[in-house]
Amino acid sequence: MDDYKVVFHSDITEEFQTDFSFLTEDLYEESPIYCEHKLDFNKEIEYGSSEDLRFNMRFNDKDYWDFQETLTKDQAEELNKIIDGTGHKIGGYAYFTQADVRDYNKDLKQDLLLLQIDTDEEIMFGDSGVANFFINPEDLKNRRFEKAWFNWDCC
Repeated sequence: MDDYKVVFHSDITEEFQTDFSFLTEDLYEESPIYCEHKLDFNKEIEYGSSEDLRFNMRFNDKDYWDFQETLTKDQAEELNKIIDGTGHKIGGYAYFTQADVRDYNKDLKQDLLLLQIDTDEEIMFGDSGVANFFINPEDLKNRRFEKAWFNWDCC
């Protein structure tokens, strides 16, 4: 965790910082975040992401990818609206532009998405990529955020 840190505050007793003038343009030169940036979140229901390793839906005995090929363009777009995992979010189902990295390491398969930061007008990981922070459920329960880990991928 040399390049990132997950910080959890159970109680916030101080005023929020509002002066970010110390963040000069040169600090953003090598960063996927181009400028001071605020992320907003809403509580929503999510049905899954076809990119998340936990996604295992069957459609008339076909996996998602084979089933999607049987749909019209409009039908495929409607289905993708339901199981689209893109966007900034806390928790939920992860989205990847390549593949779910947890699928390649048995010790990470149970880890949950903690935070996802997606490409937008002021953030871009590589070529329209996405960044994810993951954490083991027990570490999350016990607030051991120093055990969270980071991954990003791009097209």
